[in-house]
Amino acid sequence: MKKGITYLFLFLAGASLAQVPVRLNDHQLDSLRSLVKTAKEDTNKVNLMTTLGMAMADIEKEPDMPLLNGALALSEKLKYTQGMANAYHVLGMAYRDLNENQKALENYERSLKANEITGNRARTSKTLNNIGNIFFGLSNYEEAMKYHLKALKIREEMNDQYGIATSCMNLGIATAVTDKQEALRYYFRAIEVQDRIDDKIGKSRTLDNIGSCYKGMGDFPKALEYFNKALELKQGIATKRSIANSLNNLGGTYLEWGADNGKALELFQESLKLKKETKDIKGQANCYINIGQVYLKSNNPEKALENFRIALPLSNKVEHLEGVTICHLGLSQVFKALKQNDSAYHYLVQHNKLKKSMLNSQNRRNMSEMQVLYDTEKKNRQITELNLEKELNDTRLTRQRTIIASASTGLILVLLLAFFIFRGYRQKQLSEKLLEEKNRLIEEQNALVQEKNKNITDSINYAQRIQSSILPPDRLVNELLPDSFVLYLPKDIVSGDFYWLEKSKDKVLFAAVDCTGHGVPGAMMSVLGFNLLSQAVSEKGLTKPSDILRHLDSGVNTMLRQSTETNTVKDGMDLALCTLDFAKKELQYAGAYNGLWVVKGANGQEANRQLVEIKADKSPIGVNVDGVVDNYTNHTLQLEKGDCIYIFSDGYADQFGGPRGKKFKYKAMKELLVFINNHSMKEQKEMLESAFTQWRGELEQVDDVLVIGVRV
Repeated sequence: MKKGITYLFLFLAGASLAQVPVRLNDHQLDSLRSLVKTAKEDTNKVNLMTTLGMAMADIEKEPDMPLLNGALALSEKLKYTQGMANAYHVLGMAYRDLNENQKALENYERSLKANEITGNRARTSKTLNNIGNIFFGLSNYEEAMKYHLKALKIREEMNDQYGIATSCMNLGIATAVTDKQEALRYYFRAIEVQDRIDDKIGKSRTLDNIGSCYKGMGDFPKALEYFNKALELKQGIATKRSIANSLNNLGGTYLEWGADNGKALELFQESLKLKKETKDIKGQANCYINIGQVYLKSNNPEKALENFRIALPLSNKVEHLEGVTICHLGLSQVFKALKQNDSAYHYLVQHNKLKKSMLNSQNRRNMSEMQVLYDTEKKNRQITELNLEKELNDTRLTRQRTIIASASTGLILVLLLAFFIFRGYRQKQLSEKLLEEKNRLIEEQNALVQEKNKNITDSINYAQRIQSSILPPDRLVNELLPDSFVLYLPKDIVSGDFYWLEKSKDKVLFAAVDCTGHGVPGAMMSVLGFNLLSQAVSEKGLTKPSDILRHLDSGVNTMLRQSTETNTVKDGMDLALCTLDFAKKELQYAGAYNGLWVVKGANGQEANRQLVEIKADKSPIGVNVDGVVDNYTNHTLQLEKGDCIYIFSDGYADQFGGPRGKKFKYKAMKELLVFINNHSMKEQKEMLESAFTQWRGELEQVDDVLVIGVRV
């Protein structure tokens, strides 16, 4: 049991650092604290400490700085570079939450350098994104744009669709301050990506930002159009607070436009109702202020007075200084309309005092932010100057040593000069000829080696392009298996694992195939296997998995002449093949060494989930020296909505890693799949990849990795 809990939190460590949304409950938090206390001082403890620090910051809203610094110190002691990168990143987040921007930037920069060493581009992009957000908060929009563009470039190279959408959103926000047309360009690109990955929550936020852009440009009809789209999208999926904000956006647009004060009032009152349900006091204060302003514009000062008087104590209660300031101005305008000039003057004076106080506070904040920027530039300048000074000192020292050495050996050189000149003259011609011939031979050999290396590398890269071209494209996977993922991690440039997908009438067929070996030999087998599978369905019309496996077994045996030649290739392949009828929720499966797992009860609690395993036949595809085609068992399962199907090669479970360099094993893989099953398929893929990377650590990947998940 303890081992299972350890696997759980090792996974959580990877998931948290990869920005996967994992929220710990109190029991898990206590278990994690206990594990941190008892864990050995190794890389796993670093991951546990970092995860605990992030979880406490999320739940208790206060980062545990000693714990995070302890994780950093242990990483440095173990020379665990990825641990240092993670610790610096989380420390940067912690200092950002404490509004210590200079320290946040310093830690993020250290995280970038460490990730550069480990080559972790996903976390590099996340750190660049966070640095951009800090500079945006400091009103340094040019610097913010620079970091967000760097993050976007990495995410585009990685084809990280969620990351691309996030970067485009951030670039839009940073650009909207100075160029709203440019901001709209980024926002609409974010919308394209969010539509592609079906990210409705992200899209609703982008639509709100587009509405704000049009509102800032004075195009109120367009603003209303996009705010309404955001509100419509949020229904049923967003929080009440988020819906209330959209209602406020719409009400504010009607109020500023002056087109329909009655509609503005209706929207603000609806928003207020939701703010009360969520106990959002600051939000309630803003709603009462907005309602008061509507009544002021509608020449109803009595009603305006009633709402401003409710808003003022609420704003004071949560120290909402801007709200208090607006309330005083509103009350001044109300009493002026009621011709109570003394009261109007009193609240106007209070408003001016508060406004002056806010300006002074803002100036102090601006000075503080300028100091952060100055300190950052100063530190970079000092580093440059120190490096230059070191180079100059090294140059001076080298010159001094050269002079001393020259003076010491000068006399000896003079005495021996005559002898060397005489002998050198006689040997000069012979030496020059020998040297010239030697250099020529070396150059020829180098050129030959470089040419061969280039030809080999070009051939492998071309083989990779061929292999990639036969794999089902993401568009086809999303079309035929809309709620699914494919985790595909080749060990080398080309892979012996491949995945296959086909449709026959109302059935979808898919397979995870592991050919003998990896690299170029495995890739050659994968092309043969892919063609035989496609031939079985498209030409032979087969849909029953066991029949397709018999066709594949016969085809490999025939193509490789495994029963007719004594020196032929004895390679084959293992695979799991499924035929899925979505309408009937019926699954057929047959396998050669590679089994099938189905997690049932996916919509319930973790304790109620059940993993059903269907074992494969222990007969590989091919390697039939007797020429007899093997028979395979066909299994039929009746599925329910929400059930998840998993097929895979052996690369994930066979990976060495962890504290003792052992295999991950199928038992831990099953526990992990059951634990993450309530997440979306995209999140499951990210969690599986993160857990695999954390487990592998600095060790080499031992085999190609392929895992396919499908939710019915």
